[in-house]
Amino acid sequence: MSAVLPASAMRRVTCRELRLLGAAYRLPLAYAAARCARETKLYLHWTAGHYGQFFADYHVQIDADGAIYVIGDGALDA
Repeated sequence: MSAVLPASAMRRVTCRELRLLGAAYRLPLAYAAARCARETKLYLHWTAGHYGQFFADYHVQIDADGAIYVIGDGALDA
């Protein structure tokens, strides 16, 4: 089960900031996928949690009002 994070661990971002984060990780993700003979994929997942509740397992989370949040600085797992 994923750990629930406090709201203070999250950072609200704009769509533009999310696009920039995605662009920054495009090549590293493609290379990592290629090393495993896989395609780069984006998974969308409904947590079945409550709005205003953030989970450590998800890089990008969208709240009830459509606000977009990332964990900390938005860095992917090392």
